Amino acid sequence: MSGQNQAPPVAIVTDLAAVAACAFVAPVGAPPFTPGYRLDLGYKDFQDALRRRTAALGGTHLYLTNPSAGWGGASAIGSAYRCLYVLR
Repeated sequence: MSGQNQAPPVAIVTDLAAVAACAFVAPVGAPPFTPGYRLDLGYKDFQDALRRRTAALGGTHLYLTNPSAGWGGASAIGSAYRCLYVLR
């Protein structure tokens, strides 16, 4: 895999407490759903697209309010945050 195809190091979290000490950057919407993907591969691509959108906004973490988004075309609503720490 080439470097440009790798998703940026943005953590996806589903617990608001994980970003409580971070700065809110902007809301992040879902990329368009692409039919024809295998479900497991499509979901990973979906999350990578969300990571790219978050990183482009200057975010380090994405609080995903709909963790099942991406399965079967469900929409994601999330928020990008800039945190001074890195989740491990």
